[in-house]
Amino acid sequence: MQMRPVEEDLDTFPRVTTPDGRTLVNGGGIFPDLEVEGDTLTTVEQELIRSANEVEVPLGLRLAERSFEAARALEEAGEPAHLDDEILAGFVAGLMEEGLPEETVASQEVRDYLAWRLRVGIAQRMNDIGAEANFRQERDPVLEEAVRLLGEVTTQTELFEAAEERSMASRDEAEDQSGGGI
Repeated sequence: MQMRPVEEDLDTFPRVTTPDGRTLVNGGGIFPDLEVEGDTLTTVEQELIRSANEVEVPLGLRLAERSFEAARALEEAGEPAHLDDEILAGFVAGLMEEGLPEETVASQEVRDYLAWRLRVGIAQRMNDIGAEANFRQERDPVLEEAVRLLGEVTTQTELFEAAEERSMASRDEAEDQSGGGI
């Protein structure tokens, strides 16, 4: 007997209409009408990854290894998830020893990105979901906005009202900037 997942009929799911008039399958998004800037890699960060690949430095693996080592040391010391400057400096030095050009890792933007990746990795290895979420918010504007809104309300109804207020304020701001409106 072969096991197959039960097919779902999306037409049977309840639908909601957003204040902007979009119809969504219920449960399809937290704030579908809030505009939040993206969290993609910058050009400098993309260049770091390209350069690491070019010289065959396994950046993702090195980040995971160093995060694991740092997390283990922090747990043994009874300290919370964080990243010391010495750990970052040693990590960057190790990348250069493996062949990553100094000019690739010299910028503060690259070091900030590597530090962020290490902090997230350390929190993950320590199973510290709260710290991981806090670190992720540093670069994830959608998560940051979701947490901010959740911190302001106590019920789902209040959440939707807060999201609607935020959406209306964003639309008003966009109209003001474009010279639209009355």
